[in-house]
Amino acid sequence: MVNEKLLEDLKRFREKIVAEKTVTQEVILHDFYFDQEGNLFIDNFHTSPECKRSVLQYSGLMQKFPKIVFSEMDEEQSRSIFKGAFGALRGKKFFVTFNDRKDTITKIWYNRYYKPSIEPEQIVDSFIKVAELYESELVCNQLMYHNGTLDIGIQNKTHTFSPLETDSNLEVWTKGMELFYKDLDLRINHTFERLVCTNGCVVKHRQYTANISTQNFSADMIARKIGHYLQFENDFRRMIQEQVKKLKAVNASLAEYLRFRSILKREEREVPIADKYFPIEIYNRAYDTNILEKSAKWLSTADSGWNCYDLFNHVTYLGSHPEEHKDLTPEIRMQLQIESSSLLMKQELDLNNIAPRVQINLN
Repeated sequence: MVNEKLLEDLKRFREKIVAEKTVTQEVILHDFYFDQEGNLFIDNFHTSPECKRSVLQYSGLMQKFPKIVFSEMDEEQSRSIFKGAFGALRGKKFFVTFNDRKDTITKIWYNRYYKPSIEPEQIVDSFIKVAELYESELVCNQLMYHNGTLDIGIQNKTHTFSPLETDSNLEVWTKGMELFYKDLDLRINHTFERLVCTNGCVVKHRQYTANISTQNFSADMIARKIGHYLQFENDFRRMIQEQVKKLKAVNASLAEYLRFRSILKREEREVPIADKYFPIEIYNRAYDTNILEKSAKWLSTADSGWNCYDLFNHVTYLGSHPEEHKDLTPEIRMQLQIESSSLLMKQELDLNNIAPRVQINLN
């Protein structure tokens, strides 16, 4: 069997999901209250920040409502206020998801359409079905499940292509797909991998999305979608070739460069990873200004010195080599790969079709 190893990996992964899967239950809830630190408790269960936001939203209350109450009242009075404020929710049916330890409500839905028509392990069954029937060599480059979030990436190693108009042994890519499932959101994306350095890129172009509460899904239906996304299409090859040609012909603007830096900046804590991977001091010196204070228009016309294709490869390398960049979290690496695809598929690069500077003699 061509994909024997992949099948073994998928079956072990399925067992892991069944063992670790968060529990979603339909329950009737009665008691909603906050402690003085602003933590929400529902029927004596701890809750996540996401759950807290949802409960306040369902009640039509501001997110800072608990803080306002405790600033004006003591704990006993506050408890009475909370009892009245959440009265409309008491005794109602909700779908709630617990964490692995079953001591915290991580998500809550007040929606009769919530119940999904397929479970995460059934989605893995879809991949198993494809791997059993597929004659091409398939390799898994992503298997992740945590607290209800499922992320699976598969590459088709049999069909390779060059993104350049003339085939090149230095530029060989494979095509694959990635399936992402969280709550009711199911997304399937095209992916590409550059074999010379195993750089990965998640492409949102022609993305398939669905809300699994409003459609009836089965393992067979998702297997057909997976098979479709693993197929090699000549029109996709031509599209990629055209986009790569665009990237190789022009430099990236500072605006395009800073979009990648901003991903790291959002996530950094004590360690300044943004300056490590996307420094700006060189540009502050070159332009003799603080570029972070410049307008979006200014940044979109300023040259970063990076060729667009080189920047694309730099970013996808960061996103695809966790063993070399241990300070980049999986979330950061995924966002870098997605943002790199935005650059790859961008219809009009910032410095493309810009009028050259010329000397004008008005006399």
